[in-house]
Amino acid sequence: MTKGYYVILDIKDVLENPTLIQPVDRSHDSYRELVKSIGARGVINPITVRPFTGGFQIVDGMYRYCASLDSGHTEIPAIIYNFSDAEMEEIRLLTSVHRVVTKPVEYKQAMLRLIGQRPLVTITELASKLDKSFTWILNTLGLDSLSQRATQLVQEGHISLANAYTLS
Repeated sequence: MTKGYYVILDIKDVLENPTLIQPVDRSHDSYRELVKSIGARGVINPITVRPFTGGFQIVDGMYRYCASLDSGHTEIPAIIYNFSDAEMEEIRLLTSVHRVVTKPVEYKQAMLRLIGQRPLVTITELASKLDKSFTWILNTLGLDSLSQRATQLVQEGHISLANAYTLS
């Protein structure tokens, strides 16, 4: 694979890819949270693009691109690769297939580490920093009260998150 290079692009030079594996759902809560986060902090992980007629075509990062637009950003960090059509499809499929969704118990563990490093942080401050609701933070941290076996069952998907919140 060719080596990519990092740039900051004018968002007007970035073109959406018409053959999305997963369309952007702008009505979903997680998308609105992404817009809020990008509005406050910008894009942390650059999108992947390739040179294309009239600009650069998105290979990976459609949600970050749309959230940048919706939050009013005029620039976006990107890594440019010279992918052929076939390479682009392969990379897009590869990044979708290997996308790992973080589990609630993993969020809980990370938040507990953060609280350990910043013991005076409040739930309200944590919710603001993570662009999550107070209730989401409270429920997720509440998972800490589950037994080790119940935690394992939540991780494996045998206990629903709603039931886990109730148990905790």
